[in-house]
Amino acid sequence: MGLALPFVADDRLRAILERDVAELEGCLRAEAHKAAMVLSGSIIEAILVDYFIRNPPGGKNPDAILSTDLATLIAEAVKAGVLSESSRDLSTVVRNYRNLIHPGRELRGGTQVSKEAAQVAYNLLIMITREMAETQARAAGYSAEEALGKMTRDPDCTPVLEYIADNMDRRERERLVREIPRHRPQVEVWEEEAVLRCMIKMHTILKSRIPESVVQAEVERTGKVLRTGSRFEILHHLRFFKDDLLRLDPDSRSAVLAYLISIIGEGLEEQIEACRTTCGFELIGRYLEQKSLRLRMKALAKHIWSKPSLSVATAIGEATFMMDAELHKELENWLETQGGHAAEIKKHIGVPF
Repeated sequence: MGLALPFVADDRLRAILERDVAELEGCLRAEAHKAAMVLSGSIIEAILVDYFIRNPPGGKNPDAILSTDLATLIAEAVKAGVLSESSRDLSTVVRNYRNLIHPGRELRGGTQVSKEAAQVAYNLLIMITREMAETQARAAGYSAEEALGKMTRDPDCTPVLEYIADNMDRRERERLVREIPRHRPQVEVWEEEAVLRCMIKMHTILKSRIPESVVQAEVERTGKVLRTGSRFEILHHLRFFKDDLLRLDPDSRSAVLAYLISIIGEGLEEQIEACRTTCGFELIGRYLEQKSLRLRMKALAKHIWSKPSLSVATAIGEATFMMDAELHKELENWLETQGGHAAEIKKHIGVPF
């Protein structure tokens, strides 16, 4: 059990219906047969109304669709090729589900309530959700899951990412933008970076093809991830939104930068390398604005350079690359004392000293 309804376009309606499906499945387990039949009919009707409001039959307006009874909706769906004749034939068990709400109508309507009828009603709902999902797949092109699977199996598919994005409908693009930062590719370690590079590119492509409000909402999740996530989750999230931090309010942006500065301050090479290879310390230089953070960064740099290490120097070099001529000069002076390490540090930093 656990029926999903990804084809319902309205997010709020989908949440309500998924709640009702969970309640329906509870009714089946509790042998509440009448409640299960009523809920099955109600969910099926809502699914079809949602579809026909987006694809009105015969030019009907939304008010006309909302007032259409379930039997007519099913007949229209069969006519449109959305539902099969098998679904129509099974629908007699729920066609008059509204009559079950009132005992008097139940008596007059003759609808039989039984364990078997309740199970048929649920099986009909399963059939209809499968057929609706197939209809959506035919109309929508790539789903978010298919795109994730393609990038995981074939991380060299970057030349066709724009084609894939253009062959997704709006809702699937939005789902994919939300799913990519939360996705942990199940691949061999040596493949992981290639898969992530592919997903970062796709994420960037998608952000230009979805509403600004959706991108903004995802960027604003940064604050929640920073408050509740593990270090891996924070750095992984920033990997996808490091070009969008100006969308954050100044306090949230400063919190992100203070977090990155603290990683350098800890001086743990493994943690520094994890940050450098995910979101990178150049974020500090790109976005550092608050005077207190700038002073903290300078003090940290001077303190650490008194006991230098390659990983810390590399991190500070990345952080200061776009930031401060004074710190650049201090780094250059320090590099002169490092002999053979200097070339490796310069390679990591990318600064033409």
